[in-house]
Amino acid sequence: MNGSNDLWRNSRAVMALAVAIGLLLVVSAGSAIGSANQAAPGVNAACYPTQLASVTVQQSPHGVALNSAAKRLYVVNHDSNTMTVINSETYAVVKTVAAGYGPNGIAYNPTNNLIYIAARNSNKVRVIRASNYTLFKTISVGSQPNGIAVNPTTNRIYVANYGSGTVSVISGATNTVIKTLAVGSEPSMVVVNPATNKAYVSLHGAGKIAVISGVTTVTKVDIYSAGPYGIALDRQRNLVYVATIDTFRIAVVDGATSTFLGWAEIRKMPNGEPVPLRMIAVDPAIGSSGHVFVTTIATDGGWNKVLALSKGWPEYFARAYALDLKAAREGIAFEASTKRLFVTSRSTGKLAVYQDGEPICPTNLEMADYEVTVCVANPDGTCQQVVTH
Repeated sequence: MNGSNDLWRNSRAVMALAVAIGLLLVVSAGSAIGSANQAAPGVNAACYPTQLASVTVQQSPHGVALNSAAKRLYVVNHDSNTMTVINSETYAVVKTVAAGYGPNGIAYNPTNNLIYIAARNSNKVRVIRASNYTLFKTISVGSQPNGIAVNPTTNRIYVANYGSGTVSVISGATNTVIKTLAVGSEPSMVVVNPATNKAYVSLHGAGKIAVISGVTTVTKVDIYSAGPYGIALDRQRNLVYVATIDTFRIAVVDGATSTFLGWAEIRKMPNGEPVPLRMIAVDPAIGSSGHVFVTTIATDGGWNKVLALSKGWPEYFARAYALDLKAAREGIAFEASTKRLFVTSRSTGKLAVYQDGEPICPTNLEMADYEVTVCVANPDGTCQQVVTH
């Protein structure tokens, strides 16, 4: 961490004047745009992201999953032990059903039309029929199942068991565990690339990610950043993004080669306070390198925000802007077909819905007070280039 702080201090001195000028230009441009649009004070309807809805669910919502074909959203409420079903067009609550004890992660499998819920406090995966929301089966997995993801091509479900250091692989055809893989300390969240048949798992206790090929080979990739948690995939560029709580970074891994590429470190200005990051989502098919969304929450030492970055890798990100959202703890999802971002708010019991698009404007968000320092990494994790936004 000392090296990271030195990089920040040095870059601050060099970049101070440029950042100040840039901010003045942003404020000036934002004011001009805002004055031309009278839709709402301080909000430009031609800029993004904009909030579309806030849906009341139940107590402590965590994971969120999408069923785009049926126009349904599924939210698990950790402290209520329920799942809320939402119409994704009208944002009306359709139904609320039992979801097991302490539900955390949730995934929808379009291959068999079933919903899979990681019930963290009971060491089970609860399987719900998407046709009528009745219980189909309960499957025993490892200790403290946390994140869960589906590969619809192979009809397999991957469950990250935080307490046992394993990933349970479930067959969607038989709904039984077909493999239990040791992956490392505190596996937290998982994302799947159906095109390559790989699953990526954040290892919160190891500072690494695990790469699972099919149901056999496990490779660990060092991301040189402590406390990885949220994980997302840019399928267009085959890049894996990892949000880290302890080192306030977004780490980037090449999905094709399982090579660590670098990180983006975020600090809250003007004092340079580190911003712990928890969950992450990517809109890959926009701009020149996609948009990246990452959450920071007060219980981790953060600020209860969703941060929006208008560039990803390989353009080395951009300055972060903030959306205010209370305790966005565990749930985030992005729907590519509609460019909507869904984020759960644990403390308010709500699901927030945002519309992504171009351009991202500071006038719609908090002003630019989150600085991003990027390390373009050598193979040993050291920085060959440092960029500050």
